[in-house]
Amino acid sequence: VRQHMKLFQNIKEKIENLFSREKTGSDEQKFDTARFLELVSEFEVKIKEELQFELLQVYYAPYAFGSGHVAYKIKGRNVQITYDGRDNAIGERPIEVSYSKPYAKFPTDGWIETKTYTLNEFWDAGVREILEKSKSRK
Repeated sequence: VRQHMKLFQNIKEKIENLFSREKTGSDEQKFDTARFLELVSEFEVKIKEELQFELLQVYYAPYAFGSGHVAYKIKGRNVQITYDGRDNAIGERPIEVSYSKPYAKFPTDGWIETKTYTLNEFWDAGVREILEKSKSRK
């Protein structure tokens, strides 16, 4: 976990130095391309006290509005968190959390449930639901 956090922090710092703020078209709306990396770091810190997890996959596209997804194995269930930087930039619900059935093979077995959240909803309800689902194994 510490290695992952250091890796994300290093990537985040490099990206912030290069292009953390960009303009969209002709308007002056700015968005943070490193928000996904912050989200992953904060999420791992928040759940590591209660659950053990295994990082399965990380995909990050800084030039695509900072979008990315990360997948974990948590108590036998695959959980994927997808951040859509474009949706965040236009005020939509940028975070999608997908769950597999217990003991599904990643990534071939697919997802049985998907929920979308705003950033605030994710930190309130989304993380709580991930913790509850992982503890109940249903």
